[in-house]
Amino acid sequence: MNQAKTPTWLRKAAAALAIPALLLVLTADSGFCQAPGQTVNEKYPGLVSGVLKNARLASMDEQMLFQSGKVTISRTDLTRRLNSLDGASRSQLEKNLLFLLDQEATRTILQNQAGKAGFTSRDRSDAENLQAFFDRKAEAIKVTENEARSFYADNRDIVNHAPFEQVRDAIHDYLMQKKKQRFVSDYIDELAAETEMQVNKQWVQKQGRIAMDNPVDKARNSGLPAMVEFGAEGCGPCDRMQPILEQMRKDYPDSLNVVFVNVGEEQMLAARFGVRSIPVQVFYDENGQEVFRHTGFLEKAKVYSQLAKMGVGRQSAETFTIGSGPVEIVLFTDYFCPPCKDIEPYLENTLPELVSSGVKVTFVDAPFSRKSSLYARYFLYSAKAASSPESIINARSVLFDLAEKDRIESEPDMVQALKENNVDIKLVDTQPLMDQWKSLMETHNLRSTPTCVILKPGKEPRQYRGGKAIPEALGRLLNEVSSE
Repeated sequence: MNQAKTPTWLRKAAAALAIPALLLVLTADSGFCQAPGQTVNEKYPGLVSGVLKNARLASMDEQMLFQSGKVTISRTDLTRRLNSLDGASRSQLEKNLLFLLDQEATRTILQNQAGKAGFTSRDRSDAENLQAFFDRKAEAIKVTENEARSFYADNRDIVNHAPFEQVRDAIHDYLMQKKKQRFVSDYIDELAAETEMQVNKQWVQKQGRIAMDNPVDKARNSGLPAMVEFGAEGCGPCDRMQPILEQMRKDYPDSLNVVFVNVGEEQMLAARFGVRSIPVQVFYDENGQEVFRHTGFLEKAKVYSQLAKMGVGRQSAETFTIGSGPVEIVLFTDYFCPPCKDIEPYLENTLPELVSSGVKVTFVDAPFSRKSSLYARYFLYSAKAASSPESIINARSVLFDLAEKDRIESEPDMVQALKENNVDIKLVDTQPLMDQWKSLMETHNLRSTPTCVILKPGKEPRQYRGGKAIPEALGRLLNEVSSE
């Protein structure tokens, strides 16, 4: 088939997927007992997607990185391989040495596997021998006419409605490539599951920190669910996904991370996450675990349906409150406001009594300080997960303490700090709630914090400001409702 007639999106996909495959075949006749200790995936979930995730972390000689039977890879071996690559590949691999370690083990051990099967010829290069080895193993793989026509029927619009006969060969080659990639991946997984292997745990720890410095892992480790699109510019289905991604960012600004990865620029990252064709949408839960993956264009309704299954939804615009009754207290505070911090111990003791006496308490976090919005959002997450008014008030106390120490620089820091203080969180769409907070600040003409507004049926709202006036007002209110 003439390349000029090949749909552009197929050519783009083929070019974008010209990335090193994450392959590692390990021989089963190893020469050591199974090493104790955690696997890479148990210690660092999601750090690697190949068979290295099954390797045992072990204390090894500083120069030794990997061992499986007689197969070993040292720091010197890895450095030599890195230096043999061109500038662009080397730059990406310097931050993905775990990926390179996978490749080096693959290159050496697959050659042994091919040799055992009789596919070692001096007339061919190592790569050609391996290709012949896998061609023989995968020779039964076929693409039927029905499969090609089914793909065409599902993707007719992205081939510009060209006649099937015109794009048959391109579709056949594309589907064959996908089937062979899956076959190789499954073959390697089966061998790796039966293999004993060790990897230098100190080196993995260091390289893990470097490898996680990328948009995908930052999104996965933020404490929020994430949807990552792997694609490329000029790929038809990828381009059609962009408006959907933009709408998702608007609809879920505080409850979902939406990331686009250009595989042409991030080849190693795409390979690490097992991207074999584009576009690919990968959905992660709040713990960073992959829960769903789709290849090809995914219409908006199905994207949002998957998010709903994950519990990512839009919350109604309803201000967060505790308690109920005809009398309401609206508290405006800022976590970085010293007077707010000073009255917090009093509120911890008084608010539960007011709630039990039939008073409704509404919390409003005023974003007067630069970092306030992050704390406000995590208050809402913790309030959603709280089981009682006391646990909500305790979450506020923890947040005030964290603000006083001022050591929280990012969302992962916040998630970790709340976890250490036994504060649970549940992710919600906070934008409607924050819009309601803004409306309350405008309604009550908020000028400073702390401010307390007491609302009684049939009476004008009474407003109190400062660390002295608020405790006095709440003390009087408590006496009133307790005596009724």
